[in-house]
Amino acid sequence: VGFVLRPTQGMTATLDLYRIKLTNRIVDSGTLYGTLNSAPVSPLINTVIGATGIPISSFDTTTGINLFTNGINTTTNGADFTFLFPVEYSIGHVDWSVEATYNETSVTHVRAASPALTAALAGSLLYSATTLSDLSTASAKYVINLGAYWRKDKLSVNLQEQIYGPASEWENDDGDNAANTLNWYRTTIPMTPITNLDVGYQLTKALKLNVGAKNLLNRYPPQFNRNLIAAYNSSYAVNNNDAASAYP
Repeated sequence: VGFVLRPTQGMTATLDLYRIKLTNRIVDSGTLYGTLNSAPVSPLINTVIGATGIPISSFDTTTGINLFTNGINTTTNGADFTFLFPVEYSIGHVDWSVEATYNETSVTHVRAASPALTAALAGSLLYSATTLSDLSTASAKYVINLGAYWRKDKLSVNLQEQIYGPASEWENDDGDNAANTLNWYRTTIPMTPITNLDVGYQLTKALKLNVGAKNLLNRYPPQFNRNLIAAYNSSYAVNNNDAASAYP
C-alpha cells in the first residue's frame, strides 16, 4: 500500500508499506562436515565430495559441503519513505531530502530434516545459526539518508548523512578448540552514521570540478566478537592454519 503527499508547492512525500511472505524459500545450508580438524564426522559427506571428482587428501583436515535447500518460510515487513523539499534562500537554492527504508525479516518455519538425512549429517546442522541470522539480522534493519544539496551560481555543496541501523550475525570458530566442537559467537554492529561530502564548481558549461569524500569521518564497523577473535588466534587455530580478519 502506498501514499503520495504534496502538502505545499514543491514539497513531496511518499510512503510505501509492504509485507512479503515466502514459503519454502531457497537458502544456503550450513556447512555439512565430512571431517572436522582431522576428526571424522560423516563418511557419507566425504563420499559425496569424492563422487564429484574432487580428491580428498590426507592434508585436508576439514572437509564439508553446502547445499541449496527450500525448507524455510519467512515473513518480511517493510516501509519506504521519501521526502523532497526544494527551498530558495537568499544565500542560494537548497534541496532538502530524506530517504528512509525499514526492513525486518523473521523466520516463521524451519522444516525438520528427515531421519535418514539427520543420520547422514552426523551432528552437522542443515540450517545453522549463520544461515538463520543471514536471513533475519545480518542486514541493517533500517537505513536513513539525510541530504542537503546547496547551489549558488557556479558553486555547489552536497552533504549526505547515511544512518545504518543495527545488524548481527552468528559465526562459529571452525571447531578450533580443545573439544573439537563448533562454538558459536554473535557479532553485532550498532547503529552507525556515515557522512559524505561533495563540493563542486562549474568551470564551463561542459566541465565541472568536484572534490569530495565518502565516509568523511572515517567510521569503521566494530570488530568481530572478541571471543571469536580469541578463538581464531588460539593455538588450535594456528595449528590448523586458520586466520581471520578482525573486522566484518
